[in-house]
Amino acid sequence: IDVQVIRFEHISNDMAIAFLKENRAAKECVFVRPCDYWIGAYYNDGLVGVGGWTQKRRYAEIGGVLVKEEFRHQGIGGTINACLIALIGNKRIVAYARPAEARILDRFNFAKKQTLINGTVKMERGQTNE
Repeated sequence: IDVQVIRFEHISNDMAIAFLKENRAAKECVFVRPCDYWIGAYYNDGLVGVGGWTQKRRYAEIGGVLVKEEFRHQGIGGTINACLIALIGNKRIVAYARPAEARILDRFNFAKKQTLINGTVKMERGQTNE
């Protein structure tokens, strides 16, 4: 699949949470909870991936990033993360990622802070000087 045929747009909490539940996000250690802003990735008008971010008191947190299994390894998750990071802007960002997603976040200058018992990696990126 050519990532250029994927459409990315804002979606509601309800749509994102329904997608995460349908795709067994909790089984893959992806948080299923509301976010302040969600992005959906569509292929042929079907939702194939989501990601959200929430403003915390001292930082922004990326969460709920999940791409349907048959659409993985094609750049969709990376593009979702890039969109979320651009929307967040010049702020400290925390993300809890599966090991494969942690490698994606490495490309955006996130540093690994710790690995949790379930294998999830806490990643952090400081403010940038852009």
